Parts: sequence; structure tokens; C-alpha cells
Amino acid sequence: MKMKTIGLASLLGGCAIMSGCLANSGGVSEAVADTGDGIMVDAHCFDEGGPFLYQDNADKYTFFSGSKGETAYKPGQCVFGQWNKTEFINPTHKMPAALQGEDDPVFKNPESVLYSSPDKARAESRFRIYRDAKNGRKGEYVYELMSANGFGDAGGGTALGLQAPLPDNNRSPDPYLMDQPVWYNIRLKLKQLSLTYNDDSPHHRKLVDGFFNSGITFHYLVRDGKGKVTKRYPLFLQIRHATASVVGSQQMVGNNFSVTNKGHGNQPSGFLWGGVLEPDKYITAVEPANAGLTAYRFKLNDYLCNAARKIADKLQWTGEERAKVLDLHNWEVRSNYMGLETANGTKDPAQAARLSKVAGQAIKVGTAYGDIKMTVQIAEPHVFKNKAVHLNAGYCASSPFIDD
Repeated sequence: MKMKTIGLASLLGGCAIMSGCLANSGGVSEAVADTGDGIMVDAHCFDEGGPFLYQDNADKYTFFSGSKGETAYKPGQCVFGQWNKTEFINPTHKMPAALQGEDDPVFKNPESVLYSSPDKARAESRFRIYRDAKNGRKGEYVYELMSANGFGDAGGGTALGLQAPLPDNNRSPDPYLMDQPVWYNIRLKLKQLSLTYNDDSPHHRKLVDGFFNSGITFHYLVRDGKGKVTKRYPLFLQIRHATASVVGSQQMVGNNFSVTNKGHGNQPSGFLWGGVLEPDKYITAVEPANAGLTAYRFKLNDYLCNAARKIADKLQWTGEERAKVLDLHNWEVRSNYMGLETANGTKDPAQAARLSKVAGQAIKVGTAYGDIKMTVQIAEPHVFKNKAVHLNAGYCASSPFIDD
């Protein structure tokens, strides 16, 4: 087996993009304090350590906090989601504190540890919760996710992540609208990454990989002649913080785009967006064990403008239709997701058939073509508005645009 080594020494090459910090478009000064008045993320999800609603892709729910028999999903709850996994993290797999042995060099002993299997040595998923102690006092919660291997399908690999709604808690007339600068702040660390292939053939590399993303859910608003919203079409926009196979390379710059608007016909729904816009930062290396988390900041208006332009192009919209989809007054932001996705094979016969044709050899469903394991740490995710600045309907015309 040939191994791809992912370590600090091999990844220090970096690139010039790391010298940048913010995408500030249109020459408008938008510096603003991260005050509680502007924060839209539901703080209790992340600032109080949960409780998170447990969800697997069989649509089963229970609370980590230990409430009994809770199976109903209620809007506004904080979700720990898992998809395409062969085994699911479950509260009954929580490790007793005395038996954890799960110390982090920075955050010490975790407050909670859950595995997808009682046999933690072979578990394909893990969820730890630490506290960032400062000056002898307990500080922010730090959430650690680990995902290993998994058989993907046309929709992606196996995944796990945290999701929170954005509540109306910032006293804006309409807190969700994107007509003011909306920023996404988060602290992140790529703690561990191992990636091996059975061989160096391109199709093995396509099947074995891992991704660390933030996702933001938007709605495109359709209004009637009186300005009343009559329909909402969802858009899930991803910001790719790291791709295991290309960590630290220039391939992290730019964006991918795909249309998956099934069931909505010629409408702006179900679009995916990934990557980072220059000069925003992305993860360039596995951090040393004793390193803290790095702060990242993204102006969501610019990412949404790029997605909206691609939507208009894909749907061949012109004139009034195009103008409306490029007008940020017709978009709102609703939820925030952070998660990991890994795969070392496929369970999708169609994908296996496509790769077999390209590779000139059989790609088998349910066969592992290597190994992937990623561990990341997440803290202080916040989405907030600068209510002192208003963006006009033509803002997207001047926003940075990367055409892939």
C-alpha cells in the first residue's frame, strides 16, 4: 500500500492567499464589533455545550441531554446529524469520565465523549466536547469531530456535523435578509489527518478523500406584486475549509458548482457551492498538537453573490428574473452547519460504473480503496450583521467573482 503523508513539514509551502484576511468589496468600510446585538446564531447551541438533537439518516432523533423517548424534531432545535454511516453515534456510547483517556494537549480532559461504537478503537465516528479554559476559568466550548472511511454515493461520502438555526435575536426589522453585510466568524483546527490509497491510480484518489466544510442555508424569496413573500427556494452554500487530498494547495482557491434542483424545475433551489474566495483563509496544514484554534472570517454576501450569478447563468435567466436573483434583498439566511465528510469507496452502482469505464478496470461497490481519517475542532461559530451599512440592489455587480 502506498501512503500519502499529511504532516506539518510537508505542508508549510502555503501560498500568498494566507496573507489576506477579509473580502471587503465595493470600497465600503464595514468594520464592526462582534456584539451580541448583531449575532444571529442561536448561542445556546454552541455556547452552552448543547443539548444537541441526535439525528441519523433514518430520521430518528433523541437528545444527548438524556431526555427519554424524544423522537419528534422541533424547528429551532440544535442538531447533530449523521448521513450514510454504517454505525451512528448514540448517547448510550458515551464514555465514563474515569475511562475516557481522551485528553487534548490544549483543552485537557473533555466534558463529553461519544463514539459510534462501544469499541472505540474501530469506531468510524467520534464527538468530543471540551472547554477552552482561560485564566483558570472555563471558557468557550470546543467541539471535536472525527470521521473515518465510509462508502459514498452520488450525493457524497459519509458525514457528520453540527447544525443550528439562526433565530430572530438581533432586533433588526428583518434579521434574516442579506441586504446588509453578513459575516461568518469561526475558529477551526485540523487536528489529525491520515490518508492512504491502495495504489496511486486516479480512480482510487477519487474514491478516497475527506472534506471539512461550513454550510449556510439561504432562501431565495419570490414576492407578489405587493412585496409579500409567496415562495421560498432553499440554497445550501458550502465553504470548503479543507480537502484531505489537496490540503494546502492552490486547488482550495475558487469554487465548485452543481445544480441539484430536483423537484423544483427551472427554479433556484438545491444548489451547492464550495471553496473560498480570495483573500479569505483556508486550512493549509495539520496543526501541531499543542496549537490552538485559528480564527476565520467570511463575508457571506460575496459568496451568495457568486452563487446567484452562477444560478442565473445555469438557468439562463435574463432581464428581470436575473436582476431579482442578483438582488440580495431577495435572499435570507436561515441556518449554519459545520461538518466532516469522508469516503474510501462507493455504494453507488452508477458511480462505480462511471469510474470503471474511465479506469479501464472494475470498480466494485462496497470495496475499500484506501483509508481516510480526519479530526477537526470547532469553536465560536457566529453569523452576524453590520446594521450600520445597507447594500443596494446592484451590490452583486461589484462583488468578487471567481469563474471556474
